[in-house]
Amino acid sequence: MYKEGEKIQPVIGERASSKFLGAVFGYMFIGLLITAAVTLGWGFLVKHFWIGEDGLPTETGVRVVVGTTIVCLIGIIIVSIVNSITAFRSRKAPWVGYVLYAVLMGGLFSVLVMTGVSLEIMAEAFGLTSIAFLGMFLIGYFSPININWFALIALGLGIGIVSVSLFWGIFWIVSPNAAYWMYWGISIACLAFCMLVTAIDAYRIRSLVDRGQTNQNLALFCAFEMYSDFIILFLRILRLLLMAKRN
Repeated sequence: MYKEGEKIQPVIGERASSKFLGAVFGYMFIGLLITAAVTLGWGFLVKHFWIGEDGLPTETGVRVVVGTTIVCLIGIIIVSIVNSITAFRSRKAPWVGYVLYAVLMGGLFSVLVMTGVSLEIMAEAFGLTSIAFLGMFLIGYFSPININWFALIALGLGIGIVSVSLFWGIFWIVSPNAAYWMYWGISIACLAFCMLVTAIDAYRIRSLVDRGQTNQNLALFCAFEMYSDFIILFLRILRLLLMAKRN
């Protein structure tokens, strides 16, 4: 005989954690879907009407491309600040802010389509990002050890990247060949930094699950973190692919 709750409680815990992770990835998918839709929709609209047959933007096209970039960059900064303030005051994840952030990010990505980045390269970058993201998430989420101390490694790596980047221009003047390989090294280090952050965020999500903090409000916060990690990782991988295809 066993006492009531001895076997039922773990099942309830597993169901709650599964539901929480499902909500996190569901919200993350919604954000990525919105970003992709805006990227392709606005990007092809501008490319169709304001990009000439030679592949160069018309006079109006230049204004649209520059305007889209400026509006989206400023909008992302403002929405990020407003989201933080709103979340701090209300203790609730801002749904509207999350959707608006995804829309603005899509507008920013649409510039890639406007300026001629092919869908093949973007699809390749998306596929590689999905593999890298999923791998680092699983490593972080199922890690048997506390990997929060990896944050110190990530911090040191980030400081190193910034420090080396400041001297990149000097190396370019002295030795363009050395600067070229240094640029590759910086790009790969940035990718490693993003992957570390993804694993750390995944471990923190697992910590929330272990503590039983699995409400829908936290799920949206976690989804925003995962969305941001995915987007940044995508940008780093896309940059590396573009660099490789140019050479």
